[in-house]
Amino acid sequence: MAGHGNSRHLKKLAAPRFVKTRGLWVKKPSPGKHGKWEGIPIQLLLESLGFASNKREAGIVLKEVLVDGRKVYDLGFPVGLMDVISIPKLSESFVVLRNRKGFVLRKCKPGFKFLKVLNKKIIKGGVVQLNLSDGSNIIFDGVVNTKDTVKVEIPSLKLKEVLKFEPGCNCYVFKGKHAGSVGVLKKASERGGNVVLESNGEELITIEDYVMSVDSDFKAVV
Repeated sequence: MAGHGNSRHLKKLAAPRFVKTRGLWVKKPSPGKHGKWEGIPIQLLLESLGFASNKREAGIVLKEVLVDGRKVYDLGFPVGLMDVISIPKLSESFVVLRNRKGFVLRKCKPGFKFLKVLNKKIIKGGVVQLNLSDGSNIIFDGVVNTKDTVKVEIPSLKLKEVLKFEPGCNCYVFKGKHAGSVGVLKKASERGGNVVLESNGEELITIEDYVMSVDSDFKAVV
């Protein structure tokens, strides 16, 4: 009988549109903090950076790579929005962003990352746990709301700053037809739904789940 185990590859037709490949098959993301359609295997990321041209070369380069300050050993390890890829030997770091075409890498300072607060709950001991957009959870006893963005150190995840999601804040659209745009939040629905941003003198209407607050230095992703 034919084997019916989990495949380690995806056909190009079934892969997300942002994945570029020269052949019929592409590397399949391993289970991890980003879902199949929200992450890209680190092997493909290394190839897109020009550090490797095949699996063997990617495996060699991976030994020198940190993801959010930690070593990874699986070429299928999924990396996604706001993950920080560092190569200490080259003194270079990149943050994973998204625009309308897919994933984009931008040079950044190592040591921290920005994450959206998706949920918060009280756990044993009466402490507040924040559930973040990359699947991680942290304990925080300060004032923070869902939809806010937190700046955390990596790999410790120690919270350094809270960027409030409120009218007047700077926002980055990471999904949808306006993905990559940056604008000032003008209006947000009280119960979730659509938000209105002002970007370059124009109004952008998008879904609240596609937006996160960022600092004033954050530039549009082109």
